[in-house]
Amino acid sequence: MPTYSGSDTQSRREMAGSQCRAKRRKPAQRDWFLCWLIPILLFVLIWQVLPIVSSFLLSFTDYRTGGRLIDIGWIGLQNYLLCFRDPVFREALRNTLVFAAVGAPIKNLLAMLIAQLLFTIKRGSGFFRTAAFLPVITPPLATILLFQYLYHFQYGALNQLLLGLGLHRVPWLTSAVWVKPSLILLVIWNSLGYPTIILLAGLGTIPEVLGEAARIDGANNWQSFWRITWPLMRRPLAFVFVTDSINWLQLFTEPQVLTQGGPAYHSLTAVMLIRDVGLTEFRGGAASALAFVLFAVVLALTLAQLRFFRTEWEY
Repeated sequence: MPTYSGSDTQSRREMAGSQCRAKRRKPAQRDWFLCWLIPILLFVLIWQVLPIVSSFLLSFTDYRTGGRLIDIGWIGLQNYLLCFRDPVFREALRNTLVFAAVGAPIKNLLAMLIAQLLFTIKRGSGFFRTAAFLPVITPPLATILLFQYLYHFQYGALNQLLLGLGLHRVPWLTSAVWVKPSLILLVIWNSLGYPTIILLAGLGTIPEVLGEAARIDGANNWQSFWRITWPLMRRPLAFVFVTDSINWLQLFTEPQVLTQGGPAYHSLTAVMLIRDVGLTEFRGGAASALAFVLFAVVLALTLAQLRFFRTEWEY
């Protein structure tokens, strides 16, 4: 039969006492956790979940904003069918997809290039990183008004530069050909710093020993990027591509202020049309249906991008 010294017995008693106190603390900690969690869940339920559910139900009705709930009539899928029959909605959805398909890749590839350049700069790196992020914290309306002056047909700086080079003026905001590139350039300028900083942080997580080993093996810069940087940056790239594509699909402020959807609906976006149908035409049911069609497009594009950026060990 084993024997224990006095010190061993005391240490065992202390350990048992601490375990008992820990067990007594767990219910109290759980209660405090629930006290903090329940109000947050109630807030999310009341202000986010319930409005989404009610909006989804209203999309199957002929509800009009400002009307009485008792006057709502159930019309089934008519609002959704009307979405695809309406040529204005098809044009708005086409414009939105063009903005996302063109703007997101250009913006994020530029962000990757700038992040790579900023990562290699050692002297004055803080200044250049701040300068790259500065347009993001600039008020969007100020940036839009600045570009409105630059794009002005008669007195804009861009057209004055073209005249100085012996070229003709370009109707940047009133031409069906130039209005989309003009808006894409504005949005890229105003929000390029955010994905740049995210990708810059991702580059900082790559071990330097991998690059050194690649250089010792004779790999050039392109081979090092494609074999080392790209596989290890798939997660940050997936994040910036997904979030930025969602922002492009929700584009509203820039075309609303600069063009109001013109010329001839060539810069009208889906969110602008939802706003017009819901708040100008007071057709709440149709606006809800448009919103859920846009949600389906966002969800499909997000799932496709996540699958594209999925790494080999995630299959």
